[in-house]
Amino acid sequence: MQEQVASHKGLFQSSARWADYSAAVDRLIRDAMTKTNASEQATEATIQVNTSAMIDRVNEIVELLGIQSNHTIGDFGCGYGFMPLLMHCVTGAKIDAYDRSEGFLALGRSFAEAEPQLASGVRFNQFDYLSDTLDEDAGPYDVILLNNTLQYVVGREQKLDVIRRLSALLKPGGTLMIFVPNPINPREPFTRLPIVHWLPRSLAKRITTKLGRRDLSDIDYTSYLRLRRIAKQAGLERISYHPNGRAHTRFSDGIRTAITSPIFCRSFGLVGRASLRGDP
Repeated sequence: MQEQVASHKGLFQSSARWADYSAAVDRLIRDAMTKTNASEQATEATIQVNTSAMIDRVNEIVELLGIQSNHTIGDFGCGYGFMPLLMHCVTGAKIDAYDRSEGFLALGRSFAEAEPQLASGVRFNQFDYLSDTLDEDAGPYDVILLNNTLQYVVGREQKLDVIRRLSALLKPGGTLMIFVPNPINPREPFTRLPIVHWLPRSLAKRITTKLGRRDLSDIDYTSYLRLRRIAKQAGLERISYHPNGRAHTRFSDGIRTAITSPIFCRSFGLVGRASLRGDP
């Protein structure tokens, strides 16, 4: 199975479909960020995140979960929607993409209108998983994804409620995969400051405000062990840890080293599976 997936993704990245996808994302992001007077550096970084970095994340998920064309997927907190679009391109799976921001979804919908041959299996839906109720025809899903979104849910009970409600949309034996930044990594990912996210919230706010960095009051990082306990309480089974990325430490003499231990990875994935209800 892994050899088939590896062959499939390699063919996709060398195909005209990958070129079409990359060109469309490049054009849409440039147009959108020009309207906001974003810097060229910010524009290039956003394009990179949604093309070369995105294909790495999609390949990782597809290979790990064995996603195939007959699977149905729910992607909650999809942002611009480029990950579900790319995952559909790679696998042919049908995907429901949800986000609370209509502004974010507009970019994904623009892609689908401009490149219908690459987006025929993706549906975009405005939905806030913290407060909204899904339509009765939503799901059930073989796979549900929460990619870099659960850190915006502040509080343990709120996280538990989200995971429990979304897990109820899985088919028996279906898979929930969560990717979040790793709070044990010493560099905070939004401000790029060292250990600021380890400090009390009030002190962290004073430091980020003084340095003109992003306010972190709406972020609630969760360690793997804490998230595992929440997922288990929500009823998920066969929970596993999947480190992603490396931690970098710069010493005073300028030597840069990479700590490859999974403990210090930049982000991690948690995979849990719904119970096989009805099994003997």
